[in-house]
Amino acid sequence: MSTLDPKITSAVTRILQSGGHRKATTRNIALEAGISQSTLFRLYGDKKGLLRHVFQKLHPDGSLLDLSALLGRDDIADGLAFILQEYLAAILRYLPAARLAMQFPDDPDFSTDPDAVFAPYMEQFANHLHNLYAQKRIAQADFKALSHLVFSALLMHAPEMAAGGDDNGRHEEAVNRMAWKYATLLERKLKIGHNGIAEAPVDRRRESRSSDMRENNLRAVLRTFIDADKLSAPDVQKEVHLSKTTIIKLIGQLVEDGMLLDLGIDSAVDERGRPPSYYRLNRDFAYGVVIQFAPENILTAVTNMKNEIIHIAATPITDDLAFDEALNIIVTSFHAVVSSLGIRAERVLGLCVATGGPTNEVDGTIAYLPRYHNWPKNAPLKRSLRERLPDNLNIITYNEMYCQSIGEQYFGKAYGRASAIIFEAGERLGSGIILDHRLLPGAHSIAGEIGHIKLDPHSTVQCVCGAYGCFRALVHSDRIVVLAREGLSRYPDSILGKAKPLTAHTVFSALEAGDRLATEVMEQMARWMGLALSNLILTVDPEIIVLQGIYTEAGPTFLAMMRKHIVKDSFPYLGELKHSIEFSTLGGNACLLGGSKLVTESIIDDYCRQG
Repeated sequence: MSTLDPKITSAVTRILQSGGHRKATTRNIALEAGISQSTLFRLYGDKKGLLRHVFQKLHPDGSLLDLSALLGRDDIADGLAFILQEYLAAILRYLPAARLAMQFPDDPDFSTDPDAVFAPYMEQFANHLHNLYAQKRIAQADFKALSHLVFSALLMHAPEMAAGGDDNGRHEEAVNRMAWKYATLLERKLKIGHNGIAEAPVDRRRESRSSDMRENNLRAVLRTFIDADKLSAPDVQKEVHLSKTTIIKLIGQLVEDGMLLDLGIDSAVDERGRPPSYYRLNRDFAYGVVIQFAPENILTAVTNMKNEIIHIAATPITDDLAFDEALNIIVTSFHAVVSSLGIRAERVLGLCVATGGPTNEVDGTIAYLPRYHNWPKNAPLKRSLRERLPDNLNIITYNEMYCQSIGEQYFGKAYGRASAIIFEAGERLGSGIILDHRLLPGAHSIAGEIGHIKLDPHSTVQCVCGAYGCFRALVHSDRIVVLAREGLSRYPDSILGKAKPLTAHTVFSALEAGDRLATEVMEQMARWMGLALSNLILTVDPEIIVLQGIYTEAGPTFLAMMRKHIVKDSFPYLGELKHSIEFSTLGGNACLLGGSKLVTESIIDDYCRQG
């Protein structure tokens, strides 16, 4: 190893003894040793590698186990007894390593409190056991048996643990007391009793409040980094209004877990004249997959923690798509995109599947899909995917229009608005309603299904749902083409007569050019939209209406037509309120971005609950 090794080892030891593991950042170690962080990374790879090297210096035979590696083995059930035995043996054999690892100075006072030294070891092991139980990798009976085994072992080995002090009897009593605390800790985690242990009363409400507060604080700190490039602890404090000490501890945990990246010290100075340390969200901490049932394709996108779309694949589909075929496409596409990007499967923690129709986000069933008539009623989408995809994957099923609304709310024109109507028309029609910054799905997940509002009960235009006069049918992009063709006999000089092929887009272009037929057709579209939206405005009173879909290409002339009809078809006071109506700028990515936001939030929530 390098000639710098003794200096670095000494620096690590001093920092761990004085400040503990949280203070032993690569930045602090480099400053203490008088070298650069890049040198540390070159010599040891990362902080974990550096600390492993220091521990090996203290006990060269390496018997202090790397428990995280053992607990990741597949044969957990067979290996737990071995892990437990070696864990206790390591504590008994390597008190010098325990002094360092447990963050206590190596001085005579150390031996006066074995309780303080060994309790963190036991709490860590209790957490390992509980996490295995929570992941259903060991049964509750095994959890109880191992808990009793640890408790018995502690009592049996108390004299050995206490040996070497001035008052072995007092030390043995301290170790016994620590064992009882350990048993109580396990009881709190799983609400199980320990025979022969007299438990002290536990205030469950206080314990729950403390846990909830830490979870909420961790979530608040973490979310400040989602939209930021980099932040210092003082920057975070301005946003979340927690104490500086709490923020530093939480940032330390986030860095330690890999959720945040430590960027080091900035050249600028803070208000106290000291250079601040900056941190950034690790966009590659975890990944999500979003699958959208688009009109002609099933889109599969991979996103990161910054909600950036890093890959999109498309699989063509038709209206006769069967439910089982759709499941196969989802599963195959999921594995294909993850494999093609070389992402480790355990880093993909969330999947959002966005479909049309009323979708129950809790049980993941789709009540009805007008487009796919051969799908079963209450199609069990989430349950079916759960049987086919990895167990660690959090699966979210959501209405496609709701995902588009969330995308607009966080990344588009509705950003920062307390209330909004997100509205798509063209090949399909639907909306999402946001009030008080929250999307409103309604009691049965059909809020915003305005495509099937009957605007013209006497219409002969049939909707995909089978009814006549639905909003969706009256403003469908195909309807624009039908009306334009029907009007060519009345407007023989229209530029649309020369359009090959005649599409909604050519009608939009002709409108901006002042073509009379295009104006007549789009005036009818604006009338139906104005009628529907004026009713929505009177119901919701949003700050903004955002129009998505093909109509975003219709241009400012159509937008002015629509505003005119919103006022004309309602009472005049709406004209004074001047509700903002704007075209979306997200294009075809609104749904994918919204789904990514749902996945990212689920990853953050799971992490904070476990943290």
